[in-house]
Amino acid sequence: MRAQVIEIARNQTELETGRFEIVVTGFELTDPLCSVGDVGNEGGCELVRDGDVYRAVIEPLAPFEGVTIGGTIMRLTEPAEVPVPALPDRREDNSMQWAIVLGALGALTAGGGFLIARGLGRNEVAGATVADVAYADGSTRSVTDAELEDMATTEFEAPRGLRPWQGTMLLTERVGPDSVSAWFSDLIAQEALVLSGDSPQVLSRGPKADAAPVDVLDDINRLFDAKAEIPMGKYQPMLASLWTRVQKDQVKAAAESGWWNKFPPGSRPKFPVLLGSIVGLAVAIVAVCVWQNWLPT
Repeated sequence: MRAQVIEIARNQTELETGRFEIVVTGFELTDPLCSVGDVGNEGGCELVRDGDVYRAVIEPLAPFEGVTIGGTIMRLTEPAEVPVPALPDRREDNSMQWAIVLGALGALTAGGGFLIARGLGRNEVAGATVADVAYADGSTRSVTDAELEDMATTEFEAPRGLRPWQGTMLLTERVGPDSVSAWFSDLIAQEALVLSGDSPQVLSRGPKADAAPVDVLDDINRLFDAKAEIPMGKYQPMLASLWTRVQKDQVKAAAESGWWNKFPPGSRPKFPVLLGSIVGLAVAIVAVCVWQNWLPT
């Protein structure tokens, strides 16, 4: 008699089944059938006799696909004992070892980055004592910002000829609104510019403008070329243009001053090659682990 064609299994998940095996026992069949896919599909697998049983192996079984078997039953037989296939040994859990390795690599990266960044940002001073720092010439040594702060004294005289904007730049180690504002304040203090009035304040050429350095005098002349007074409190194109030019000049002056061994204010800091190599190595190790499926899931 003809056996009923039966869909005996269906993958009900979105995940692929790597190996799916069907074992049929208790029948002697002719024309065994095996199909993979929806009901009505034909082919895709074989139901093969293996001693007293029939086997079909589907590798792999795609998501939501079913398996249908059938055939002509010649006679019934005593169902054979089919041992449950042995499951492969579970992969050894190496998560702790990987956690230690990656944690050590992360700590090395973080520690190396800290030490490199700290070394790049250190200050150079002369001599070994506070007095040496103030007066000594010759060899230098590196100190941290905290150590440099401890060397500060209550009596201090800025180097002769240091302008306010330069002092601001040295103090903040930045070129920006503070240093540019100090540049304008210096000109006002020297009476090269005059800031008068209250609401709004008015900026005008000062009585001692002609005594200013040539490059500064050129800036003042351009600023007041169109009008003698500039009201504050609203956007002024000429003032904005001068502000931008002064900031660019300060960035250039910082780069040429020789006060910084690396990364003067206004420059773009470069990522240290050593630190970049460590980070790249860490990323490469993780990528290889994922690619080789070495990480536990």
